[in-house]
Amino acid sequence: MASSSVPNLYYSVIEDVIANVREAFIDEGVDEQALTELKQVWEKKLHESKAIEREPETAV
Repeated sequence: MASSSVPNLYYSVIEDVIANVREAFIDEGVDEQALTELKQVWEKKLHESKAIEREPETAV
């Protein structure tokens, strides 16, 4: 898998999860802002974990 497709995969998963739980959150009376914050924290944690950093280039 190309290194640029890994971040795209992670962000796609985040978007899908947020979209799929939105209605349930609203039905339970949870403010839309909670979903926004969840997405922001999730993305921040992803960056902090360095899971989506590019692999180091090897010297030739």
